[in-house]
Amino acid sequence: MVALRGGLLGVEIGLPAPAGLIPLIPKYVMCERGLWLRGIIGFCRVISHYGPGGLEEALNRAGLSLAYDGAYGASMPYARGFDVIEYVSPRTALEMRVLSGRGELQHVLMRAVTALAGKVGLLSLGLTGSYAMGIEREFSDVDLVVYGGDAAQVAYDLFTSAAVPVSCETEFGGFKLEGWPCVPWRRGLLSDVPTPVSWVGVPPSLASHCKAFTERGPSPSRLAPFRGVLTVPGGQPEGLLYPPCVRSEEGYVIVSYEYNAGGPLYQGGVLEVTGLLAATEDVIFLGSRELPGSLRLLKPYRS
Repeated sequence: MVALRGGLLGVEIGLPAPAGLIPLIPKYVMCERGLWLRGIIGFCRVISHYGPGGLEEALNRAGLSLAYDGAYGASMPYARGFDVIEYVSPRTALEMRVLSGRGELQHVLMRAVTALAGKVGLLSLGLTGSYAMGIEREFSDVDLVVYGGDAAQVAYDLFTSAAVPVSCETEFGGFKLEGWPCVPWRRGLLSDVPTPVSWVGVPPSLASHCKAFTERGPSPSRLAPFRGVLTVPGGQPEGLLYPPCVRSEEGYVIVSYEYNAGGPLYQGGVLEVTGLLAATEDVIFLGSRELPGSLRLLKPYRS
């Protein structure tokens, strides 16, 4: 959770950034008669949906300026470090909420945490979203962070086998998925938890699982639109970590800034892929604001 001067609450994006800057998804801003309360201060939600288009709208509503970053060849939603008045990591946020035992909806949080901790272990979990910010409502999702590829695969197995779908979205702010069945691999209703639970997998350090980010960021040289059919082997754990990052049999690395592509990339298959190609690196980027892109399943993966 990141709180900025001026009353903006946001969530850090798990990408490398220049020193003194934090890549940020704006979530809430202070407002009169806000539905979300932090103490006596009201907040209004500025992000209505995720994906490239949703982030763009949220940035405009929050008044957060973009800053051009040559490592990505794009303008990025960076918050300046000296504007940050509160920073709480997901692990610390979870520890604080569990130990405090406070909140009218504490029982909802604890049921969600227990459901995952019983499978991946409490030390592999963190907390983000409205519960981490202390502004949750009775309709709020419980947003959890799962650390490490092994734990992410366990979370994936739990949700695909036991969770009940809440919705079957196929478009995320311009990025599209086509051809997959409605499987709640990262968001759904779990037994005894009255509201949806969602999770995101993260590596030990920012983007450390992906060759495109072995240095601070990818080279933007010769980015060009790409559309082609690629075979992605299933079961690559890097597909479940942010940013999802898998290899195709043709030698490409596919990276998605949109996390909802992670499950399909982890499942693999013969895929029609649309995105941006960094030709000098054989890296295809999905979920960018410049070209959101898409994935279409042509044939499931068979090992």
